[in-house]
Amino acid sequence: MPITKRDIALCWRHWKQSPSSFVSKILLLSIGTALCTIVFAITYSILLKALPYHDPDRLAVIERRDLGAGVRSRLSGRDFNALREGLSSIEEVEAIGPDIQTLYARQRELQVSAGLVSPGFFRFLGCTAAAGSLILPESGEGILVSERIWREVLGGGNGAIGSAVRLGDRLHVITGVVPKKIRLPWSLQPDVWIVGVDLELRSDLVALARLRKGTRLSAAQEELASLSSRLPESAFEVQHEEVLYAVPLLEDLVGHHRRPLWLLQGVAALIMLAALASLTALLASELAAHRDSFTIRMALGASHGRLFRQPMLESALIGLVSAALGYMLSKTGLAYLVASGPPTLFQLRPLEAGWEIGLLQLVAVLGAAIVGTALPLRHVLRETGKVSSGPMPSKQTRLAIPDTRPDPL
Repeated sequence: MPITKRDIALCWRHWKQSPSSFVSKILLLSIGTALCTIVFAITYSILLKALPYHDPDRLAVIERRDLGAGVRSRLSGRDFNALREGLSSIEEVEAIGPDIQTLYARQRELQVSAGLVSPGFFRFLGCTAAAGSLILPESGEGILVSERIWREVLGGGNGAIGSAVRLGDRLHVITGVVPKKIRLPWSLQPDVWIVGVDLELRSDLVALARLRKGTRLSAAQEELASLSSRLPESAFEVQHEEVLYAVPLLEDLVGHHRRPLWLLQGVAALIMLAALASLTALLASELAAHRDSFTIRMALGASHGRLFRQPMLESALIGLVSAALGYMLSKTGLAYLVASGPPTLFQLRPLEAGWEIGLLQLVAVLGAAIVGTALPLRHVLRETGKVSSGPMPSKQTRLAIPDTRPDPL
């Protein structure tokens, strides 16, 4: 049966008569779905979504590890050169080292973190530039800037590409802008990127390797252990045997967050189930309180479809309002997490409530509201004796309202 203006007007009248019940239902659904959405978006973005690099599943971080104490240390230039000489399990390896530089641009002097990279670093990652090109000349004259520096210092326009800035005591030409989605291990978040011409002399390099197709990580570990015995000792003092060790890039970035995130996802699901159970109990109590009203309306000739339609319409409208409010709450919560969370975790990939999240929320909330109403409503109507497994009684067999008017004198 089509929904009429009278049905909507009746819903509005019910809400005005009991606004606290209306508000409590909306808060239960909207807060529960917003919490689940935020946790799901974080879990999916960090643990399930692929890294924004070329063949991310084959990327690994190569580091020195003290097997006895479990202490991690970075590589030296000699370690990096030994890795590049060729291993059967590793297809390609590139490196980045941290540095601090002074940037002079647009009449401003800034202390910035710099990344000294090997020439093929960005080609190795397979990333695209936010502006310009990520190809760095091996001469060291080119420079890449982060998206933050590009927007906040250089104005964010294409005119910054090709302009000259001074980094320390050398002039460099800006060739491109590194997108903010690029995240690296060891909390490296450079503001500027240049080719490191003296990587062989450094002892603080982070090496990224791509395993050959079909190569297992265990095979690479065995080859690295064999290579470790032929390398000079680390510049850091160690107490046990130290070897080169490969860690999958995703595991290196978020491995210690994996268990807490799955636990948080389970807690959020339990909270959502508790909210749905509370909503169902609230709806059941309200429908039971209106049992006499159902009996009277049936006696007045209301059809089974109309009696079923009115509460379902109210629940559907509540679901729509709750979905809209929950979507706004989830967007606000995700924006706050991105702004305040650790850069290597919550800013690893974009966290946002897109239209897919909104559609999922709408389906989930509407489904919860409708199912939570349909089950207790059917039970209440059965108890009135008007809903059964057999056919509905005809109009001639419906109850008649007794005449309770007083007799005239």
